[in-house]
Amino acid sequence: MSGRAQAFDDDLVPPPSVSLRYHHLDCNHPRPFEPPVQFSAEDFSSGKVYPALSFRSPVIGVNYERSICLYRPFPMNHMVSEGLGRYAVYEIAVLTAFDFRSAEYRDLFARSAATAFQHPIWLSAFYDLLVSPRGAEPVIVTVRDRDSRLVCVLPLVRRRYGPMRVIEFADLAVTDYAAPIAEPGVFPALLADRSVRARIRKAIKPFDLIRIAKVPDGAPAMDQLLGLSGHLPMPTSAHSTPLDLPFEQWREQRLNPSFRKELDRKSRQLGRKGDVRFGTCPDAETIRSTVEAMREYRRPRFAEEGGDLLHLPDYLEFYLRVATEGIGGLVRTYALTIDGRPIAATLGLAHRGHFLVLLCGFDLAGFKNYSVGALTFDHIARDCIERGDTLLDFTIGDESYKTLFGAETSPMWMSLGSGSPVGVLAQTAIVQLPWARNMAKRVAAAYRPAKPLALPQPGG
Repeated sequence: MSGRAQAFDDDLVPPPSVSLRYHHLDCNHPRPFEPPVQFSAEDFSSGKVYPALSFRSPVIGVNYERSICLYRPFPMNHMVSEGLGRYAVYEIAVLTAFDFRSAEYRDLFARSAATAFQHPIWLSAFYDLLVSPRGAEPVIVTVRDRDSRLVCVLPLVRRRYGPMRVIEFADLAVTDYAAPIAEPGVFPALLADRSVRARIRKAIKPFDLIRIAKVPDGAPAMDQLLGLSGHLPMPTSAHSTPLDLPFEQWREQRLNPSFRKELDRKSRQLGRKGDVRFGTCPDAETIRSTVEAMREYRRPRFAEEGGDLLHLPDYLEFYLRVATEGIGGLVRTYALTIDGRPIAATLGLAHRGHFLVLLCGFDLAGFKNYSVGALTFDHIARDCIERGDTLLDFTIGDESYKTLFGAETSPMWMSLGSGSPVGVLAQTAIVQLPWARNMAKRVAAAYRPAKPLALPQPGG
């Protein structure tokens, strides 16, 4: 941007004209369009909100749309910087490709309140490996401030359900928590500016319905930013247990005494079968062999439920890529082995002191009477506490085994918005008709990330 610094109030001269730079759809680095867009002093003094402006890029030769939003965040006599004065300018773009590994996104993610499911490794693998094979289209909303600094990202996709076009969060049955990636100080200003909401909704068209599901309790108000209806409760909840005490004290406080005794008895029995070890997989080769064993252990259960995601090649490669790239950081792949062979495995994400359980598999055919699933979570809790983690998050799904480990329930939310008469009908049906809600539950169950079997009760 261009312009000179100047102090003024209502009775003094307005700011000079401003040139804005725009970056292209296929890159994250700003480059100017020619000619630059000029805003006059009258434009600023009027406080206009500009509709989406259309350009033709001289570099990539495609039509390009950018939304410019002006509003007054400062007192009228505030110091003017770079010719923008009392106005802030947000550049809003919808991209089909974005570098989630870039330094600017990593920095934004680190400053944001986003979850592990918006981590650079996770979203990079998601858009690279899952979106196209699943018949979806990337819809990545970026918001930049007047210095072209990235301040918000909404990772979305467009999918077709028959004739209906639906905008959803970047989920495709692998993401348990949906949240925007936003600068904490900027997000309230974005919510307060109705023009930002209008520009985003225009930019993500075409759509008949916007459906943002799996929003955790207390997450930033992404529904407001997209102009959606209020939160609707989802048919499933999230479950987590605080890790607020040393392991033995935590165990005494959170686990039923009879369950603790049963775990200790099963551990002794398993120890008589061979050399039992528990730990994280240290390298890509071990991770692959462990995940492949997990996949086989899950086959009998999910054969009855329509199949397991791990048996789909693109999903298998997605999880393997996330697991290997996240070694020592984002991802932990736990394995319970006997004589070097994995008999139970758990894949999860580690983020800001929380460990989030994603996938589990247990050799129930060979060790059905040893409660290897329950023993695995007992070991995981110990390891997390020793690492200094503060929460063991079993994520979404209402399986009964979670209560055995003292898990507390947290509601999950969904928001809807329509973009056509068809979308209005769909939204009304989802919200008001009981049969539609039941159908939504069945669809959600079909596409929800696969969860482990309910672990055997003590004595099972």
